[in-house]
Amino acid sequence: MDTELTVAIAQIATGLATLIVAIFLAGQLLLQRRTLSLAHEDSIREQLYASEIRRDELGIAVATNESLARLWVEGSEDISQLDSVSHYRFRTYMRSWMMWLITDYKLRRDTANAQAFENLLRTFFTAKGRRDQYVGDFRASFFQVPELLDIADRVYEEYEGTPVSEAGDVAAKFASQVTRNKDIWSDGKID
Repeated sequence: MDTELTVAIAQIATGLATLIVAIFLAGQLLLQRRTLSLAHEDSIREQLYASEIRRDELGIAVATNESLARLWVEGSEDISQLDSVSHYRFRTYMRSWMMWLITDYKLRRDTANAQAFENLLRTFFTAKGRRDQYVGDFRASFFQVPELLDIADRVYEEYEGTPVSEAGDVAAKFASQVTRNKDIWSDGKID
């Protein structure tokens, strides 16, 4: 009978030890989950900060560089008046701006108000040259973010007074401009 009591006590002790280990491991999992959550929040915060820095750099580039500022204003007014090299540079700068906008939207879409992005696009699309460049060249970049594409198309249509689908002649004109730019690039005319 002593043996049975010893076995029972050993089984109870083993069960208690197993329970304690299980509770400890559950606590460790909760701590790890909290740590990962904090690391994720820090990562998002760093990405948002980097996005804000990029936005500022894009703005400062135009504000502090006379030739870029002139190019930005002239291209924004009427890109058809730009020579091939200037159009290439305008397009490159505008691509940087569009990619920043798409990236920033992806980072903030769960927490930010879509109205903020609509306001950015409204300001951006006040210029005819930028609207032409959007519909002729950069609209496809927005396909990866359908919500932002809808906002951009709606703002574009408000300014133009016509649906984006009727902008085919602008798109065709840009296709020929892009081809000319590629020819210039391959000929080595751009430093």
